[in-house]
Amino acid sequence: MSPVTRAHADVDAEEPGVEPWRKRLGPQPFQIRRFNGRNGRAVAILVDEKAGPAFYPNVFVTAAFVKANRSPETCVTALASIAMARCWAKSRGANLDLQLRTGDLLSIEEVESLADYLLLSARAQAEQITPVKDHGAGTQILRPFGSRPQQAMAADSRLANPKEAAVRIHYVAEYFDWHLKLGLGSLERLKRESADLRTLGEQLLSRLRQRGRGFNISTSDDETLEGIPAEMVDKITAALAPGSPDNPFEPGFVQDRNRLLWLLYASSGARRAEIQSVLVRDVVYADRTVFVRRSKTQPRDVFIGKEGAEEFDSFVETRWSRLPKAARKHGQLFTDKQGRLLSLRQVNRIFERIRAMLPDAPDCLTR
Repeated sequence: MSPVTRAHADVDAEEPGVEPWRKRLGPQPFQIRRFNGRNGRAVAILVDEKAGPAFYPNVFVTAAFVKANRSPETCVTALASIAMARCWAKSRGANLDLQLRTGDLLSIEEVESLADYLLLSARAQAEQITPVKDHGAGTQILRPFGSRPQQAMAADSRLANPKEAAVRIHYVAEYFDWHLKLGLGSLERLKRESADLRTLGEQLLSRLRQRGRGFNISTSDDETLEGIPAEMVDKITAALAPGSPDNPFEPGFVQDRNRLLWLLYASSGARRAEIQSVLVRDVVYADRTVFVRRSKTQPRDVFIGKEGAEEFDSFVETRWSRLPKAARKHGQLFTDKQGRLLSLRQVNRIFERIRAMLPDAPDCLTR
């Protein structure tokens, strides 16, 4: 067993956060394993049936979510959605990644079938897939018992929560779009005709996304964390530098506090409510991590990077430690100048002002 595989196996056996995820998702013929990378950041990977990393799904999530500072839970949700689509394809004797990589796109009928499958609860998906005859070399084809029209499924109690189903379809559509752009880029570099592939791909993506509409997947910050492009993160960080002419906040304590609040939020991928409740003792400067204790998923250590750690160290030394002793007893990191804990509403107002100063900031910054 390689060191990487052994490390993954240890996580499956020992990490307490894995089992609750499995219980929530229900039985599935795939695995998502979680561990801490060398930089201390939590990492999630999709493992294929041969116990190796699934190449394309993991590259996609790294490029689209990890580098955009999305939370580990968001990466897990995206990987699980893609894994469900891979299971659906395997049940039809197909390799989804190979199909998408070679430009062999799905038909409209296959898109409808895939959407029907994604609308099912995880348990119902597992019940619908059964192994059939061995095709040699130890491989098996998984085949669903059959698909039904969307209307017949509408009243089925085995359907997933509508919001959850819409999120699955969203992530699978994003994955298809990523593959499509890779294929189009390859054709254009080789100076080959790409118009037909572009047209067909856009039609299929449009239909798949339509199947995910009609559900309200706009949620509060406590329920999901949207990604912010890296360029926008840098732009906001620069604007919040103490003394910057673009900084809209009161100089001194408030500017320093709000910059630290932003850096912990942007670097950790945590939710605003999770950052708002951080205690001073939760931040470990040497490890460059913060312990998220109040979470709708699970308490966890998340990486905050060198800049976040140094900003924390400076803020505690020059600002927080000078608050009245009585105001420091609760240990809360984010307070007003008198040491009173900031409410979530006050934190949200900070983000609203950040978005107001940058009109091109994404909507998710204040959702």
